[in-house]
Amino acid sequence: ISTFEVKLLGKPLIVYIFVYLLGYYFFSSKEFVDKLSRLKWFFTPLFLICSCANVALFIFIRDYEVLNNVCNYLSFVTGILALITIGHDHLDFESNFTRFNSKISYVFYITHFPIVVLCQYFLSIMRIGIIANFALSVVISYPLTYLVCALIEKSRYVRVVFGLKKIYNALEIKDIPDNVPDQCRYIL
Repeated sequence: ISTFEVKLLGKPLIVYIFVYLLGYYFFSSKEFVDKLSRLKWFFTPLFLICSCANVALFIFIRDYEVLNNVCNYLSFVTGILALITIGHDHLDFESNFTRFNSKISYVFYITHFPIVVLCQYFLSIMRIGIIANFALSVVISYPLTYLVCALIEKSRYVRVVFGLKKIYNALEIKDIPDNVPDQCRYIL
């Protein structure tokens, strides 16, 4: 990468890789995120103020380009920190629904694309317009993909093709001597 001059939005690609790795290093630490979440009441108002100032400077006051850039970058940085801290406090939970979605996420990823394409194809044949096609595609394909994922997850043999663990039936054998551990008492 260092020998080629690859640029993305005017900056060298290595800058984006470095920022990504730096963020991954810090935000993967639970202690860091816990300390950061105590400052959410600082980052969230600062993010809103910088965003409003950025919009006002961009739309109404055109002579302050440097201040507009400062507000833009501050809005970007404080927005990421505010969203991470708010997400840490309000979205970091587990339920049966989130566990199920976690389990089928790869299957959902694999199956959603053909379902969306087929849905949009059949809707485009009906010539209903771009906005209606998009809206109906979302309304039809999301539940349909979820249903297909649930059926694949319940299927005993097809689930293995999609990377889900195989379902086993445990039948206890009664005539095993008592000195055999409980883990060995089941036929999988």
